[in-house]
Amino acid sequence: AIIHLYETGILDDNEYAHICKLIENKIFSLEYGKIQLSDDEKKIIEDPFDLLAIFKTLSNEDKLQWKSIMKSKHRWFQPDTILIEEHRPISTAYLIIRGIVECKTDTVSTYYMSDNIIGIDTLFSHSDNVCSEKTFTVSSGLVEAYVIDKDLLNTWLADENMCNQIYIEVALHTLINNYKLCLEDNHAQLKVLLCEKAKLLKNQSEIIVNSNSDDRLFLLTGTVTHLLDDDENHHLTPPLLIISAASNAYRLNLSSVVFTWTKDDEMNCFNVPSDDCIPSLQNSELSSPNVLYPRYSGETIEFTPRRQSIQVTPPIENLSHLQFIPSEIKIHNDSLI
Repeated sequence: AIIHLYETGILDDNEYAHICKLIENKIFSLEYGKIQLSDDEKKIIEDPFDLLAIFKTLSNEDKLQWKSIMKSKHRWFQPDTILIEEHRPISTAYLIIRGIVECKTDTVSTYYMSDNIIGIDTLFSHSDNVCSEKTFTVSSGLVEAYVIDKDLLNTWLADENMCNQIYIEVALHTLINNYKLCLEDNHAQLKVLLCEKAKLLKNQSEIIVNSNSDDRLFLLTGTVTHLLDDDENHHLTPPLLIISAASNAYRLNLSSVVFTWTKDDEMNCFNVPSDDCIPSLQNSELSSPNVLYPRYSGETIEFTPRRQSIQVTPPIENLSHLQFIPSEIKIHNDSLI
């Protein structure tokens, strides 16, 4: 009905945008607030903080502290919003809570869902004004996320209870973006590899790491010295993935953050199902809440998207013959009011 009034010229652009915003806010309230199922039953949507694996291993005291810090970082994003743009400096990363973020390249699209931190590898870089190599866009639905800036990232890395998970997330995105051709594992398999198979070494002085043929060593940050037989040692700088062709030795220092694993570790992760190949959301059924909100078990609400001005027909000058009939509002759950 509102679109009809807009198309016929009764509502101007500002009035139409204001009314649509009120409608969207109401939909947010219905979809993510307290949903009335019946007179004696209420369903409360989960607190976003409690959905994320990154915080689940913390003590109750630490959870309360981080929950307070993250509250001011909470954001909603509309469909088609560009979160990170290719070739543009990046100052924030995004920890996805609910929804899907698409990273589209010339050949394939990768879809990131809950627990992924997009842009964290670029934000982690110690260089100033580093530009993103990819574009990340909100895909076919709302996205709920925490906005991560450099200060918050540094606070995470300084927290001994959280830094390992952050290093894993940074390593995951760095490997995907820079060394995908060298690794046979997909995104989901690499995450399992780093979380369960790889060994993380950090802040250890004068530790010698010996690697055999086909072993992997990934230097995320700091420096590593490659020890050679002729005493002409080479100093290696990050990020760097080394796939050994023979036995080698490397000396770490206090600045080094290194992951090591074997070829067999990679092979053992091949049976992990891929989460990168979600079917195109434009061609799939979007009525299921599990498609757009994998951790949300409630009902979604259908509504007509806002139309662009180029899609609107010119105003009709003589409106006396028009009769406006309110459209029926359809809601999946009949008990919603």
